[in-house]
Amino acid sequence: MFKFIKRHVREGKNLVAFTGVRTFGEILVPLLIAKLFTSDLYGKFSLAKLIVFFYLTVFISSTRNAYIVFSNQEKTISGKINKTFSVQCVFILLGVTVFLASIFPLSGCFVNFAGMDYSFLPYMIIAFLGLSLRSFFCTTFLALGQRIKYSLSELVFGLGNLACIGFFYFFSEINLKLIFLSYALSAAILFSVFVWFVDWKAALPFHLERKQFLDMLHFIKWVFVGVTAIYFLNWGDNLILLHYKVGWGNIGIYNFAYTLFKGILVVIAAMNTYFLPFVSEHLDNKEKIREYLFKKRAKLLLIGLAGLCLAFIALPYFTDFFGETYKGSATVTRILLIAASMSFYSAFYQPLIMAKRKSRVNQSINIIQVFVNISLDLVLVPHFGILGAAIATSIGYTLQAILFELYYRLVLKKALHLKA
Repeated sequence: MFKFIKRHVREGKNLVAFTGVRTFGEILVPLLIAKLFTSDLYGKFSLAKLIVFFYLTVFISSTRNAYIVFSNQEKTISGKINKTFSVQCVFILLGVTVFLASIFPLSGCFVNFAGMDYSFLPYMIIAFLGLSLRSFFCTTFLALGQRIKYSLSELVFGLGNLACIGFFYFFSEINLKLIFLSYALSAAILFSVFVWFVDWKAALPFHLERKQFLDMLHFIKWVFVGVTAIYFLNWGDNLILLHYKVGWGNIGIYNFAYTLFKGILVVIAAMNTYFLPFVSEHLDNKEKIREYLFKKRAKLLLIGLAGLCLAFIALPYFTDFFGETYKGSATVTRILLIAASMSFYSAFYQPLIMAKRKSRVNQSINIIQVFVNISLDLVLVPHFGILGAAIATSIGYTLQAILFELYYRLVLKKALHLKA
């Protein structure tokens, strides 16, 4: 009994640490920026970030799950990940090339969209390069099965980001350009600290194999479509709000609320990433998968839903800390918590689907979800403004949860040889 309790406490600590440090960097920094700037400037920051994260999501993050799944499966066979690592290097270089090749021809569109001037473009470029390095470097630890080092590397990136912003705040006049510069500087800090802790013997020598490249490309092509859909799901509301000219202030308020919502999504995504290596390694072990689905999932659902209920109650007190400029964000966030609860419910199916290499299913559901979300935005935003955007998002995530549940009950359960 004592060993049983000790094991579950240890697993709980690992999961909390893993998800906590990711949330720390993803949420604390945007909230700090919101505190430093008015809602108008925060709206402009959000739209400039939207551009950078489009390329990061579509061309860098889309390769993440393939990197983890193929590395863990290669490591199980040979003890190394050099084939997968080599292909991933090629994918990252291709993503950076696409970004650099397109940003200058489209610079006029980007500047007008974000309400910036042309001097902001170099800072967007270095922010993208820094965030790409962070994504590749941190994910390599997961590819090697080193979740603790992954957590620590994410923590160092977040602390480095905060340190850079703090330095600029106290020793310079803080502005949006310096905020974007801090992404690159924190990535440099991350690399300089953790380059010595990578298991280079497992990742090298560089060996680009055609079959491995084509297999990963086949895996990624559906993820590519799906993450593009998710990008528009996460950021498309801004495009609709901007089109209907709700004002920079309201865009800032909506993005402040969405930052809180996104924090929950980051926890969910980190949780998926945490379990993905385990699920990939034990996919054929029915008892391990049953434990994951019917024991771990039930406990985490109970804890997560209790946390969301507490967040619903505490929101007005939290938003008051940021002053009158973000007044009204509590109502928007409460609506988005419905979406968060739906996403949390269905999240545990996704590592199983990815490990089964059925990424087409994930991405098809994402595409349906974004189509419904954007369609509802077009109907609701003209009448209800930012509240309409939040309602549309919640309906979209509810639909996503229903579709994942149907796929699990009708297909996935049989494929995994599980009984009810």
